Amino acid sequence: MDWAKAKFILIIAFIITNMFLGYSYYKTKSIAQNEHFSDGEYREYVQMLLEKKNIELKVKVPEHEQRLGPILVKYEMPDKDMYKTLVEDKGAVYEFEGANKSVLTFDAKLKKYDVESAIDYANGFLKLYELNGRGIKLKKASENPEYIEVVYAGDHDGYFLEKSYMSFKFQRDGSLKVERLWLIPEKSIFQKRMLISPYEAIVKIYPELDDSSVISDISLGYYFKLGENLNIKDTKTAKAFPAWRITLSDGTEKYVSALDF
Repeated sequence: MDWAKAKFILIIAFIITNMFLGYSYYKTKSIAQNEHFSDGEYREYVQMLLEKKNIELKVKVPEHEQRLGPILVKYEMPDKDMYKTLVEDKGAVYEFEGANKSVLTFDAKLKKYDVESAIDYANGFLKLYELNGRGIKLKKASENPEYIEVVYAGDHDGYFLEKSYMSFKFQRDGSLKVERLWLIPEKSIFQKRMLISPYEAIVKIYPELDDSSVISDISLGYYFKLGENLNIKDTKTAKAFPAWRITLSDGTEKYVSALDF
Protein backbone atom coordinates (compact mmCIF):
# COMPACT_ATOMS: atom_id res chain seq x y z
CA MET A 1 0.00 0.00 0.00
CA ASP A 2 1.24 3.50 -0.85
CA TRP A 3 1.10 5.04 2.64
CA ALA A 4 2.24 8.45 1.43
CA LYS A 5 -0.65 8.58 -1.04
CA ALA A 6 -3.14 7.34 1.58
CA LYS A 7 -1.89 9.95 4.05
CA PHE A 8 -2.30 12.68 1.43
CA ILE A 9 -5.90 11.58 0.71
CA LEU A 10 -6.75 11.57 4.43
CA ILE A 11 -5.34 15.07 4.86
CA ILE A 12 -7.39 16.38 1.91
CA ALA A 13 -10.54 14.67 3.25
CA PHE A 14 -9.90 16.19 6.68
CA ILE A 15 -9.51 19.68 5.19
CA ILE A 16 -12.72 19.36 3.13
CA THR A 17 -14.68 18.09 6.15
CA ASN A 18 -13.51 20.98 8.30
CA MET A 19 -14.33 23.48 5.57
CA PHE A 20 -17.87 22.07 5.34
CA LEU A 21 -18.34 22.08 9.12
CA GLY A 22 -16.97 25.60 9.34
CA TYR A 23 -19.29 26.81 6.59
CA SER A 24 -22.30 25.13 8.23
CA TYR A 25 -21.43 26.70 11.58
CA TYR A 26 -21.01 30.11 9.95
CA LYS A 27 -24.38 29.86 8.21
CA THR A 28 -26.16 28.65 11.33
CA LYS A 29 -24.57 31.31 13.52
CA SER A 30 -25.18 34.12 11.07
CA ILE A 31 -28.78 33.22 10.34
CA ALA A 32 -29.52 32.76 14.03
CA GLN A 33 -28.26 36.31 14.53
CA ASN A 34 -30.75 37.56 11.91
CA GLU A 35 -28.13 38.80 9.47
CA HIS A 36 -29.37 39.46 5.94
CA PHE A 37 -29.17 36.59 3.46
CA SER A 38 -30.58 36.16 -0.01
CA ASP A 39 -33.42 33.79 -0.79
CA GLY A 40 -30.96 31.49 -2.50
CA GLU A 41 -28.83 31.21 0.63
CA TYR A 42 -31.84 30.61 2.84
CA ARG A 43 -33.21 28.05 0.41
CA GLU A 44 -29.88 26.22 0.50
CA TYR A 45 -29.69 26.41 4.29
CA VAL A 46 -33.30 25.26 4.78
CA GLN A 47 -32.79 22.33 2.44
CA MET A 48 -29.80 21.24 4.52
CA LEU A 49 -31.83 21.48 7.74
CA LEU A 50 -34.80 19.57 6.32
CA GLU A 51 -32.61 16.76 5.03
CA LYS A 52 -31.11 16.31 8.52
CA LYS A 53 -34.59 15.46 9.86
CA ASN A 54 -35.91 13.84 6.68
CA ILE A 55 -38.60 16.54 6.46
CA GLU A 56 -40.40 16.90 3.13
CA LEU A 57 -41.31 20.31 1.74
CA LYS A 58 -44.36 19.28 -0.29
CA VAL A 59 -45.53 22.73 -1.36
CA LYS A 60 -44.46 25.53 -3.66
CA VAL A 61 -42.93 28.19 -1.44
CA PRO A 62 -44.86 31.46 -2.01
CA GLU A 63 -43.42 34.79 -3.07
CA HIS A 64 -42.97 37.36 -0.32
CA GLU A 65 -42.40 40.75 -1.94
CA GLN A 66 -45.41 42.23 -0.13
CA ARG A 67 -45.16 44.90 2.52
CA LEU A 68 -47.62 44.47 5.36
CA GLY A 69 -48.19 45.98 8.77
CA PRO A 70 -50.41 45.12 11.74
CA ILE A 71 -54.14 45.77 11.46
CA LEU A 72 -56.68 46.59 14.14
CA VAL A 73 -59.39 43.98 14.69
CA LYS A 74 -62.34 43.65 17.00
CA TYR A 75 -64.49 40.71 18.00
CA GLU A 76 -67.95 40.31 16.56
CA MET A 77 -70.49 40.08 19.36
CA PRO A 78 -72.95 37.35 18.32
CA ASP A 79 -76.61 38.32 18.20
CA LYS A 80 -78.76 35.66 19.83
CA ASP A 81 -81.76 36.81 17.81
CA MET A 82 -79.93 35.82 14.63
CA TYR A 83 -80.82 32.18 15.30
CA LYS A 84 -84.17 32.90 16.95
CA THR A 85 -86.10 30.55 14.65
CA LEU A 86 -83.73 27.68 15.31
CA VAL A 87 -83.86 28.23 19.06
CA GLU A 88 -87.64 28.62 19.32
CA ASP A 89 -88.87 26.24 16.62
CA LYS A 90 -86.21 23.54 16.52
CA GLY A 91 -85.00 23.55 20.09
CA ALA A 92 -81.49 24.67 19.21
CA VAL A 93 -79.16 25.46 22.11
CA TYR A 94 -77.20 28.70 21.81
CA GLU A 95 -74.48 29.55 24.32
CA PHE A 96 -70.97 30.84 24.91
CA GLU A 97 -68.23 28.29 25.43
CA GLY A 98 -65.30 29.32 27.58
CA ALA A 99 -66.24 32.98 26.98
CA ASN A 100 -64.26 32.80 23.75
CA LYS A 101 -66.77 31.58 21.19
CA SER A 102 -70.46 31.12 20.49
CA VAL A 103 -71.82 27.61 20.05
CA LEU A 104 -75.07 26.59 18.39
CA THR A 105 -76.23 22.97 18.63
CA PHE A 106 -79.25 21.46 16.86
CA ASP A 107 -80.36 18.51 14.74
CA ALA A 108 -79.48 18.73 11.05
CA LYS A 109 -79.88 15.93 8.57
CA LEU A 110 -77.61 15.79 5.54
CA LYS A 111 -78.83 14.53 2.17
CA LYS A 112 -75.93 12.12 2.33
CA TYR A 113 -73.39 11.72 5.11
CA ASP A 114 -70.30 12.79 3.20
CA VAL A 115 -67.99 15.80 2.95
CA GLU A 116 -69.59 17.22 -0.20
CA SER A 117 -73.08 17.25 1.34
CA ALA A 118 -71.67 18.82 4.52
CA ILE A 119 -70.09 21.65 2.52
CA ASP A 120 -73.37 22.24 0.65
CA TYR A 121 -75.28 22.42 3.94
CA ALA A 122 -72.75 24.79 5.51
CA ASN A 123 -72.80 27.08 2.46
CA GLY A 124 -76.60 27.13 2.59
CA PHE A 125 -76.52 27.99 6.29
CA LEU A 126 -74.14 30.90 5.68
CA LYS A 127 -76.34 32.21 2.87
CA LEU A 128 -79.54 31.85 4.92
CA TYR A 129 -78.12 33.91 7.79
CA GLU A 130 -76.28 36.33 5.47
CA LEU A 131 -72.85 35.31 6.69
CA ASN A 132 -71.45 34.47 3.25
CA GLY A 133 -70.22 37.91 2.21
CA ARG A 134 -66.67 39.14 1.87
CA GLY A 135 -64.25 38.19 4.57
CA ILE A 136 -65.03 34.48 4.83
CA LYS A 137 -63.34 31.65 2.99
CA LEU A 138 -63.60 27.86 3.09
CA LYS A 139 -60.46 26.63 4.81
CA LYS A 140 -60.84 22.86 5.01
CA ALA A 141 -63.33 20.01 5.10
CA SER A 142 -62.55 16.56 6.45
CA GLU A 143 -64.11 13.42 7.86
CA ASN A 144 -63.01 11.30 10.81
CA PRO A 145 -64.67 8.39 12.64
CA GLU A 146 -66.63 10.77 14.91
CA TYR A 147 -67.80 13.61 12.65
CA ILE A 148 -67.45 15.58 9.42
CA GLU A 149 -66.00 19.05 9.93
CA VAL A 150 -66.27 22.03 7.59
CA VAL A 151 -64.20 25.06 8.61
CA TYR A 152 -64.32 28.62 7.28
CA ALA A 153 -61.67 31.19 8.15
CA GLY A 154 -61.59 34.95 8.13
CA ASP A 155 -60.12 36.63 5.07
CA HIS A 156 -58.83 40.19 4.77
CA ASP A 157 -57.82 41.46 1.32
CA GLY A 158 -56.84 37.97 0.22
CA TYR A 159 -54.86 37.13 3.36
CA PHE A 160 -56.06 34.74 6.05
CA LEU A 161 -57.27 36.28 9.32
CA GLU A 162 -56.71 33.92 12.23
CA LYS A 163 -57.98 32.94 14.70
CA SER A 164 -61.23 34.02 13.11
CA TYR A 165 -63.28 31.00 12.16
CA MET A 166 -66.64 29.30 11.86
CA SER A 167 -66.82 25.52 12.02
CA PHE A 168 -69.59 23.00 11.37
CA LYS A 169 -69.28 19.58 13.02
CA PHE A 170 -71.79 17.07 11.70
CA GLN A 171 -72.08 14.15 14.12
CA ARG A 172 -73.10 10.70 12.93
CA ASP A 173 -76.18 10.80 15.18
CA GLY A 174 -77.60 13.72 13.14
CA SER A 175 -76.66 16.57 15.48
CA LEU A 176 -74.74 19.63 14.30
CA LYS A 177 -72.45 21.87 16.34
CA VAL A 178 -71.72 25.31 14.87
CA GLU A 179 -68.89 27.28 16.48
CA ARG A 180 -68.16 30.89 15.60
CA LEU A 181 -65.33 33.10 16.81
CA TRP A 182 -65.12 36.03 14.44
CA LEU A 183 -62.75 38.95 14.04
CA ILE A 184 -63.73 42.11 12.16
CA PRO A 185 -60.89 44.14 10.59
CA GLU A 186 -61.11 47.78 11.63
CA LYS A 187 -58.36 49.65 9.80
CA SER A 188 -54.72 49.56 8.83
CA ILE A 189 -53.03 52.53 10.48
CA PHE A 190 -49.62 51.00 11.05
CA GLN A 191 -46.55 51.31 8.87
CA LYS A 192 -46.07 48.57 6.31
CA ARG A 193 -42.72 46.79 6.40
CA MET A 194 -40.82 44.18 4.44
CA LEU A 195 -41.52 40.66 5.65
CA ILE A 196 -39.22 37.81 6.51
CA SER A 197 -39.16 35.12 3.84
CA PRO A 198 -41.07 31.84 4.23
CA TYR A 199 -37.66 30.14 4.40
CA GLU A 200 -36.79 32.22 7.46
CA ALA A 201 -40.14 31.21 8.97
CA ILE A 202 -39.24 27.54 8.52
CA VAL A 203 -35.91 28.12 10.27
CA LYS A 204 -37.71 29.71 13.23
CA ILE A 205 -40.00 26.70 13.79
CA TYR A 206 -37.44 24.07 12.81
CA PRO A 207 -36.78 22.94 16.42
CA GLU A 208 -40.52 22.20 16.78
CA LEU A 209 -40.67 19.93 13.71
CA ASP A 210 -40.52 16.18 14.24
CA ASP A 211 -38.43 13.89 12.09
CA SER A 212 -40.13 12.83 8.82
CA SER A 213 -42.69 15.64 9.01
CA VAL A 214 -44.31 16.85 5.79
CA ILE A 215 -44.91 20.57 5.20
CA SER A 216 -48.06 20.69 3.08
CA ASP A 217 -48.85 24.41 2.97
CA ILE A 218 -47.28 27.82 3.62
CA SER A 219 -49.59 30.85 3.60
CA LEU A 220 -49.34 34.52 4.50
CA GLY A 221 -51.93 36.40 6.53
CA TYR A 222 -52.76 38.06 9.84
CA TYR A 223 -52.81 36.37 13.22
CA PHE A 224 -54.36 37.23 16.56
CA LYS A 225 -55.23 34.78 19.31
CA LEU A 226 -57.11 35.70 22.46
CA GLY A 227 -55.25 34.82 25.65
CA GLU A 228 -56.62 32.00 27.78
CA ASN A 229 -57.56 34.32 30.66
CA LEU A 230 -59.08 37.10 28.56
CA ASN A 231 -62.74 37.59 27.77
CA ILE A 232 -64.04 38.61 24.36
CA LYS A 233 -66.36 41.13 25.97
CA ASP A 234 -63.37 42.86 27.59
CA THR A 235 -61.42 43.01 24.32
CA LYS A 236 -62.46 46.12 22.39
CA THR A 237 -59.79 46.18 19.69
CA ALA A 238 -56.48 44.42 19.24
CA LYS A 239 -53.59 44.15 16.79
CA ALA A 240 -53.41 41.26 14.36
CA PHE A 241 -49.86 40.88 13.05
CA PRO A 242 -48.65 39.63 9.66
CA ALA A 243 -47.70 35.97 10.01
CA TRP A 244 -46.68 32.92 8.07
CA ARG A 245 -48.87 29.87 8.65
CA ILE A 246 -46.99 26.61 8.10
CA THR A 247 -49.30 23.60 7.90
CA LEU A 248 -48.13 20.00 8.30
CA SER A 249 -49.72 16.99 6.62
CA ASP A 250 -51.35 15.91 9.90
CA GLY A 251 -53.21 19.25 10.10
CA THR A 252 -50.91 20.87 12.67
CA GLU A 253 -50.55 24.62 12.10
CA LYS A 254 -47.53 26.68 13.14
CA TYR A 255 -47.67 30.49 13.10
CA VAL A 256 -44.55 32.62 12.76
CA SER A 257 -44.46 36.41 12.89
CA ALA A 258 -43.66 37.74 9.42
CA LEU A 259 -42.19 40.91 10.90
CA ASP A 260 -38.54 40.80 11.92
CA PHE A 261 -38.60 42.57 15.29
